[in-house]
Amino acid sequence: MSTNYYIKLNNCKCCNRFDKIHLGKRSSIGNGECKFTYAVDLEGIEKKVGLPFDKDILDEYGRNLDLYEFKKLVSDCKVKDYSLVGTNFS
Repeated sequence: MSTNYYIKLNNCKCCNRFDKIHLGKRSSIGNGECKFTYAVDLEGIEKKVGLPFDKDILDEYGRNLDLYEFKKLVSDCKVKDYSLVGTNFS
């Protein structure tokens, strides 16, 4: 199973529409381990949207995470894949 993660930007309180930037995808690789595939350079995103993230982070199922939860989720993955950073994947 895999899950995509996004930063939610420009959230309109009136109509609940928003823009999002794809951060990456967490995938199971067996034996209880996971891989995080980055869609963007997180340092670049930090500069673009400001840090600490004052934006919502959400998964593809609409569940919200705070910055601490997201960073823990990424750090728990033993494999980090940067091959898609800078591509049009996101």
